[in-house]
Amino acid sequence: MNIPILIIWLGVVVVLFFVLPIIFMARKARWIETRGEHIVAQVTSVQHDKKRTSTGATHHFYTITATWTHPATGQTYTFWKYFFDEDPDKVISTLVPVIIDPLNPRRYEIQV
Repeated sequence: MNIPILIIWLGVVVVLFFVLPIIFMARKARWIETRGEHIVAQVTSVQHDKKRTSTGATHHFYTITATWTHPATGQTYTFWKYFFDEDPDKVISTLVPVIIDPLNPRRYEIQV
């Protein structure tokens, strides 16, 4: 195989698997922030995990889970946010702001 063609294919793979997902995530976050509905959800759990790497470094992983009940339908939605080496400083029963897509509350952004 020709080297320039191989370099072009590697560039296409990098764009498809690394650049496009980042662009789509940024567009989703921007869409939610500009058109979303602001609600307040209650934190139901905060999980903390530690992992040690092969080099001996310790990394901390946090997961916040919050719930909100839609006042019109009575349906309860659960929201998650993950943190890597950053303490979210939240406790159970505190309130967190969330921005949701009013047509599909499963599309959301927790504002912590």
